[in-house]
Parts: sequence; C-alpha cells; structure tokens
Amino acid sequence: MDRVNQRLQRSAWLTRTVWMVVLLLATAPMALAQSDSSNRDMATDNVLVTVRIGKMENAKRIPIKSFELIVAPGTPGSKLLSGQRVPIPTGGADGAITYQNIGFVANVAAWLVDKDAIRIVADIEDSRLVAGVDGAAPTIETRQLTVNTTLTPGKPLDLVHASAVDDLEGYVQMEVELLE
Repeated sequence: MDRVNQRLQRSAWLTRTVWMVVLLLATAPMALAQSDSSNRDMATDNVLVTVRIGKMENAKRIPIKSFELIVAPGTPGSKLLSGQRVPIPTGGADGAITYQNIGFVANVAAWLVDKDAIRIVADIEDSRLVAGVDGAAPTIETRQLTVNTTLTPGKPLDLVHASAVDDLEGYVQMEVELLE
C-alpha cells in the first residue's frame, strides 16, 4: 500500500502542473413559447455565468477560484471542467488504477424567463486530493452543490455559506449576465 501511495503522490504532483479547461457549448436553438419580437430578440442572447468560490476570514471574503462559462439559453447547457486527472487504485490485487478528474466541474443550463430573470439549473463540484496520514491512501475531498433558481442579471446570489474543512468558513456565489 505504501508503494501505491508513493505512486499516487508522484502522479498527483505531476498532474498538478497540467490544467485542463473544457468548455462544451451546446448549439441547439432555444424553443420559444411566445412569438412576439422581444422574445425572438432575447433568443439570440447568450448568458455569461460566473461561479465564485472563496473562504471567509475575519468576516471578509477571500476569493479562491472564479470560473466563467457561456450558456446558450434553452439548450442542454454548458460544461466546464478545470483540474487534473489523478490515478486512483481500484483495490484489485493486480495493482490496477483508474483516473478521476480532480478540481472544479460545473454543468449549467439556462432559460430566459424574461429580460430581467434567468432560470439556472446547475450541478457544481469542487474536489481535491488529500494526502493520506501515516501511510494511509490519499482521499478525495469533494463538495457538491445542485442549484435550481432564478437570477437577476448583475445581482450575485450566495448559494452556500457554510463551514468547510480546516474550520474555515467558505462560500459559493453565482452571477449571470446577458451577452448581446
């Protein structure tokens, strides 16, 4: 197990230098329920979604990560993946490993309710590799958040403000903006 742990730590160190960002944009047209010209104009607007992750120290926000992605309204959505691929032992006797993405993942879909309201459905995950203690295998620390809300462009919404690891207070914030 110690050998596997060393191999994992070495691989994790190597993969820390590799950051990948994958932005998948769906291009299907928005289905319109109404046919007036204002809704036809809105259908061409994309939505910029900003997700901020940070910590709280002495009642002050300290940003850690900020991610932006563009969503075409009414489409299946966009996916953002930023992180590294880390080898994880499968537990088999042959020493087989599988690779898992560690980092930030956001799957977001948006719908225009009207010019001042954007409905967002999102799955957000932030994970990191934590070294094992006293020869134990490393673990993956993961925080997941599912969002189903309506946002006003330009007005940030705090999604989470809760205790995090290491007794730090953390937050997740989401903001949307219509792009013309």
